Amino acid sequence: MQLTQTDIATAFESLLPELERRLNLNARRYTDAAEAFQEMLASSWVNFQQKAKHGSLLNACALAWIARIRLQAGRVLCGYSAADALAEKTVRSGRSRVLSLSQMTTTKPRWKLAPGEIRRITLALSSCEHARPLDRAAVRLDWAALAERLDRRLRVILEGLAVGESKSSLAKILKVTCGRISQLLAVLKREIVSFFGENLPDSCW
Repeated sequence: MQLTQTDIATAFESLLPELERRLNLNARRYTDAAEAFQEMLASSWVNFQQKAKHGSLLNACALAWIARIRLQAGRVLCGYSAADALAEKTVRSGRSRVLSLSQMTTTKPRWKLAPGEIRRITLALSSCEHARPLDRAAVRLDWAALAERLDRRLRVILEGLAVGESKSSLAKILKVTCGRISQLLAVLKREIVSFFGENLPDSCW
């Protein structure tokens, strides 16, 4: 007997507690666990419906396994494009790299950024998103000009602060004490005030 849509929905709902537990475990390996979970849950529902219409009811273990394999392969419900830099398959193939602010502010060594990446992010963060393009460009040029006049240690501190580095992590990078970092921060503040004068850009604070 062919199952009705109500029968299929009822059968799927009975699997939800175990399915959600399995999907939550699988989602932990992803940077955005909540998004990965929702994608796999939606994929499980679509897969369950398709199989049920042909008389086969998949269990929670099979649904979770298939959903994980689909997500790893980049086969998401919204479609996949090789030109999508955020697609899981694009990232896994090494064609793009996605960094989130939460990753940049963590203290875990594996998220340490290369100096070039820090400089690019510094430029991106050193302006107000609501400012006019010309104003944003001017602020970025100002920050770049300031960085050029700083010595290496102050430049490292300035760029590190822009990506959320703590005083302790900056101390390790520069191989100095936290007390010395506090002294250098005071010097950096004087340099900023001296450079911008009274018209400090909002991004200073």
